[in-house]
Amino acid sequence: MCKVAWYGGMLVSVVFGGITASGQQNVGGPPMVGAHRHQRPWIVLGGPSPASRVEEDDDAKRFERVMADQATSEQAGAYRSMVKTTTEAMQQMQSLQGRLEKRRSTAEIVDNGRALHELLNSIGYQNKRFVEELTKQQRVGLKNVVLKLEKAEADLAREANLLDQRMEEVNLDVTQLGFSAKSLNQALRTFHEQQMELGDDMGIVIEGDGRDLSFELAPVKNSVAIGDQAVMITLSGTLSKIAADGGGSVFELRLTADLSDLQQNMTNILRSKLNHGEGCGERIEVQQAALSAKEPGSLALTQLHYEWWSCHPGGGENLMAESAGTVEVKLTPVVEQGNGLRLVSELGRVDADGMLREQLRSGTLAEKLRDEVTEALLPAVQAMMSFKTTLPAAAQDDATLQKAEFREASGLQAVLGGRVRIPDQEVKLLASQLKGYARPTQ
Repeated sequence: MCKVAWYGGMLVSVVFGGITASGQQNVGGPPMVGAHRHQRPWIVLGGPSPASRVEEDDDAKRFERVMADQATSEQAGAYRSMVKTTTEAMQQMQSLQGRLEKRRSTAEIVDNGRALHELLNSIGYQNKRFVEELTKQQRVGLKNVVLKLEKAEADLAREANLLDQRMEEVNLDVTQLGFSAKSLNQALRTFHEQQMELGDDMGIVIEGDGRDLSFELAPVKNSVAIGDQAVMITLSGTLSKIAADGGGSVFELRLTADLSDLQQNMTNILRSKLNHGEGCGERIEVQQAALSAKEPGSLALTQLHYEWWSCHPGGGENLMAESAGTVEVKLTPVVEQGNGLRLVSELGRVDADGMLREQLRSGTLAEKLRDEVTEALLPAVQAMMSFKTTLPAAAQDDATLQKAEFREASGLQAVLGGRVRIPDQEVKLLASQLKGYARPTQ
């Protein structure tokens, strides 16, 4: 059976049924693995049509290439050091031009020139070493921008040599020095621009340069009906630029759902699903249910009380057996191709005695508990997959999920991680939307 609905302008289908190899059970001993013909819920968001799969594969390959170009932490540190040296050189360059314009003393001009000379030599050394230490994949993916950077560095070295020659003349010609300084300043600025382009392509952020974009998405509250309980789920997230990608920008997406209200209501939710029995036969009661993170998944621990009553023809009832136990259900979110997300559930440790132990070992009670716990989490996951309520319009159409997990942070949270590629012409639109939709992170 497949239930289909639209969430946030995207097609979401929840599929039940079929044969799945899962449902591991451990009753105080080693796990037993088998296939179960049981209704298992799946969530599929916007599954790709056959006609779009080739295009999606191309996008995936392009994305992999972009990610291969990204800098390691060591490369990012070396790059920032290199940019710092370039910035210091530009400051010395401005000082030299100012002294030349004001025709300061020869000693001041020469000292300034020597300081600039040392910085420019350091720039050349740092730049060559940085390029040499690029990985093979980075050399291929960053080939064009590296070639432009190397040309800019060569032009810079040539102009620096010309200025040095002017500085070594016995009688300094301030006018000619001014022309050389102007040419060197232009070469230095061009080199800096190419340096920044390389950093963009490698996903390196320089604090305070006004180029990093990182936003905290405004929280959105949703009331979700789970069983006979109304559960409040708060969605929030961040959107951070991590790379430039040939005419576009790649943003890291992180969505978080606060499931603390679900935690507090888990006992009542499972009671409405599992409690039964009045009169003759078995009676089952959920005494307590706890939901917690067991990263990257979650763990539901349910305490059950079991009774068996017999009835007499005259109307009397006798308690024939009574037992108790606890059952673990593990749930792990799995991201699938095409922005699909499913919950894989399995039975964990079962600690029970008497007839309850037998029911959990050989009956359908354990499987029913597993499925009810899974279905209790489905609406929470569905709420997260509603991209329209969590993302600005410019970021909705090209979001790719990569990771899903549960975690504990002042209560249970479900976290989705992914990437969003946005063309340059839409980045300004995104920024304008985020002005009223989100606030920059600190």
